[in-house]
Amino acid sequence: MKTIMKCTLVATFMLSAITASASEVRFNVFTDSPKNVIVKIDTRFNEANVRLTNKYNNVIFSEEVPNTKTYFKKLNMENLENGIYLLTAENTLRAISYRITVFENEVKVSDRKENVKPVFRKSGAKVYLNLLNLEKSKVDIKVYDSENRLVFSEVSKNELIVEKAFNFENAYKDSYTVVVKDNLNTYYEDIVVK
Repeated sequence: MKTIMKCTLVATFMLSAITASASEVRFNVFTDSPKNVIVKIDTRFNEANVRLTNKYNNVIFSEEVPNTKTYFKKLNMENLENGIYLLTAENTLRAISYRITVFENEVKVSDRKENVKPVFRKSGAKVYLNLLNLEKSKVDIKVYDSENRLVFSEVSKNELIVEKAFNFENAYKDSYTVVVKDNLNTYYEDIVVK
């Protein structure tokens, strides 16, 4: 009972941290002329990466966001082919993407999408997983050992908050991988038991 209570408190704390961070993130994309896109990221989006990809998922532009008060970047789209591009800013907690359409002499910014990533927290030989599942989609959680053998498997359905605690204290000395898969992405976390 105490373990469940501790896990619930940890999960609540982690979710509060995610919610607080979510309200602080500011990633804006807009145009200032027919062929230019302006990227603006608030400094609270620390340790972020910005990238522009085409419809084939080829990276056209990628840059680490420097630790400054506000990050501005002007992207000239003039030499790009007509088509659809994806501009993404990503950190450890989330990825925010904008769809950019280039057609003739015009650039259009639309479709902002935000993807919340799971939070993994390690404490000794224990790993805590928290995922805010806004779509309440099916979430597969699996643990594999170094020989790719399935050690644990669980499916979560229709849950807003997916939380799980893994105790590796009595596990064999090995490296393990926790795999979390929702309807859009797959996330990995590695654990080494010595």
